Formats: sequence, structure tokens, C-alpha cells
Amino acid sequence: QDQRFATTGIFDKCIWAGGNNGKPRIPHGISQTLSLGKFQGTVMHSSETGPNFDALVRGKHILIIGDSYSAEDLTLQAIKLGVESIHMCSRSGTGISYYVGSWPMNKVDVHYAYKPTGVTEDGHGVILSDGTEEMCLDNIGTVIYCTGYFQNLDMLDPSLRPAVEGPYFAECKMPKDWTMSPNALSEDFGDIPLGKILEPPFVHQDIYRGCLISNPNMMFLLENTDAPLADLEVTSWLLLAQITGDLPLPSSKKMQQFNMRC
Repeated sequence: QDQRFATTGIFDKCIWAGGNNGKPRIPHGISQTLSLGKFQGTVMHSSETGPNFDALVRGKHILIIGDSYSAEDLTLQAIKLGVESIHMCSRSGTGISYYVGSWPMNKVDVHYAYKPTGVTEDGHGVILSDGTEEMCLDNIGTVIYCTGYFQNLDMLDPSLRPAVEGPYFAECKMPKDWTMSPNALSEDFGDIPLGKILEPPFVHQDIYRGCLISNPNMMFLLENTDAPLADLEVTSWLLLAQITGDLPLPSSKKMQQFNMRC
């Protein structure tokens, strides 16, 4: 892109709808471990797979970080291409690959709660640990991050970006004596103690119902739950109502207070 030229347009509203798969998510700690240990094999993100994938897996022992859809997809592709063996690190044990009962040709080992914590002295092996035990994987030729993506807001001026990396209130520490306020579902579900939340709230401190609190003319169409189509459907109607004036926005202070109550 030629940075010498710029086009200026005047708009009443701006909606960011870039999706979740913007920037590859690389776990910093694992990346640093492989780099400082001078790992000699190939290290890549799943988004970088291409025509040369055959050369990266055929006849080799590979390590996949992550256990979700891309991990399953690349594992099956690697088996078809003649991989020697595949080790997969499953951090949470909730990805689709973790629940696979049988892999073709018995070439896959899934290691729950293990992550790379070191590199062997020759630079060709990776040491895994779950915090209590270690295992050494020798002759690893390729490490593939199947660790998802970040939303990419680089096209927006910093003043128009929310703090995408948090904090999300679903991750905040709650007081030990916290109890649920009476609500429309209280009669059906009663009080739900912490640790047994049906669906954690994905409320961003900087965004109120799709609008950036500091500048509500900047809007975001986000997918934050396990039901992305519902996310997009509901948020689309909310933004439309706000644009047409059918759903007036409260003051910035009230928007912030609403988020704090969620």
C-alpha cells in the first residue's frame, strides 16, 4: 500500500466488521521458549500452511500446539501426506481434537495440559511439561501453532480502538461474598454461585452494545460467544436501531455503569 497518498471521506458512522480471524495468535511464552532454546526445526502458524506443507511434514515428527478445528484439519492432512508421527498439546482439553477417539494409522498422541517448556541440547527435540511431569519429544521437524487469531484493528486510528486484549469482565476476580442480583431468570435457576456460571458475560469495558463509549459513532460488529451467528444477528439489529434513532444511546456515564453491572 502506497503511504504517500491518502483519501479523506466524511461519514456519520463507521462500523468495524473485520471478524475474529485477523492476526495469528502466537503464545509469547512458548515462542520465546523455542527461540531461546535455539530450536532447529520449522516453526509456523496454521495460517501459513501452503503448497510447501508436504515438505514440512512428510516423513517427519511434528508438534501441534492447540486442539481445535485447525489442529484437526492439519493433523489429518499431515497423515495423508505421510507424516511419521504427530504430538498435539491440548491446553484446556475442550477442543474438538481432544475428543477424537481414534486417529488414522495411530500416528497421533494428544497431551492434555502439557506445553513446551524447553528445547533439547541438540536443538531438535522439544521438552513438554504439565507442571509436575516432563516428557521429551525427539527429532521434531516442525512445530505448528493452531492457536487461533486476534481481531485486527490496525486499520483504525488508536483513538477509535477499544482495548481489545482486555480486561473482559468475565475474567475479573469477583468478591468471595458475591451473589447474583434478582433477575428474570431467578425463579427458574435461583442463585448461581461462581464456578457454575451457565455462560460467562462477554462485556467489554470500552464498548456498549456495539458502540465505542468514547465515540459512539464508531461501532463494532463482534462475535464473542460460541454462537457467532446469534452475536452478529443481535448486534446488527442493535446498531441499525442506534443509527436510525429508534434506540437512543444513554450518556457515557450510564453506558459505563451498565457495563459494570453486567
